[in-house]
Amino acid sequence: MRLTDLQKQTIELYLRQVGDYVEEQGAPDAASQLNGLRERITGSILHGDDGPVPDDAAVQKAVQSFGSPAVQGGIIAASLDMDSRSEWGHDERRWLGVCAGLAEQSGVPVLAIRLFAVLLGLIMPPLAISIYLVFYFTGQYTGGGRKHKINKARVVKYVVAIVAAAISMRVIASVMVRLMEYTYMRVFEEQLLLVGNWNWLSHHGGGIFSLTLLLFLPVGLLAALPVPKAWRNTLRKVMEAGLALYALGLCFGVASSLAGILTKAAAHIQDPATLDFQAILGGL
Repeated sequence: MRLTDLQKQTIELYLRQVGDYVEEQGAPDAASQLNGLRERITGSILHGDDGPVPDDAAVQKAVQSFGSPAVQGGIIAASLDMDSRSEWGHDERRWLGVCAGLAEQSGVPVLAIRLFAVLLGLIMPPLAISIYLVFYFTGQYTGGGRKHKINKARVVKYVVAIVAAAISMRVIASVMVRLMEYTYMRVFEEQLLLVGNWNWLSHHGGGIFSLTLLLFLPVGLLAALPVPKAWRNTLRKVMEAGLALYALGLCFGVASSLAGILTKAAAHIQDPATLDFQAILGGL
């Protein structure tokens, strides 16, 4: 007895939905558990090598007998969580299990490591998150600690979204300033030279752009990793708030340039030799 391609797709779709739910719970890699679930599902349908192909309804019924993807995913996530606690020898992980893993390897109480991590995070947030990620990836790819399935597509999406949003906002702000400068030069027929704080964006735009990426790229990367769902949502909000603050800073820079241009334009308007409005209006 064997399954049709459509019946195999039905089972794989169910397994994929279960796996997505397990991943949303921030559980470690569930590949072996999903393979075992696949064998149990096919085993409940197939009872030998010979015999007729089961109908689609029987396959669907067998899949449903294992519960909804959320129910089965919760069972697998709970079992993986218990395994993780046993392996680390501490309570459940808060983010990615780095502090618990360091406590297990060093013998230092996990609470002390977490307090140090929080203190470092309050003093130097980007450095703290970067160090945390370094320890995580070191354990992930060198055999230390429990492996977690990383959604590479999500990592790429979050990182690209932050970089693309920051670049887009900076380009838009620069174009707006250039358009204002071009308009000024067309009207007054002279090169515009903004000095001091009026030209704030040109002087500090690159530094603020770099600082934004330095602060919020690690946050976005952490949010893309298999952290618990509640933490992912919080980290995403922090990431979005950071981009909003960057946009606010760019708006202030554009407004400063506009104020400087208007100030210089007002000085020209008061000089009839520079801009004769009577002549302009008389020609209309």
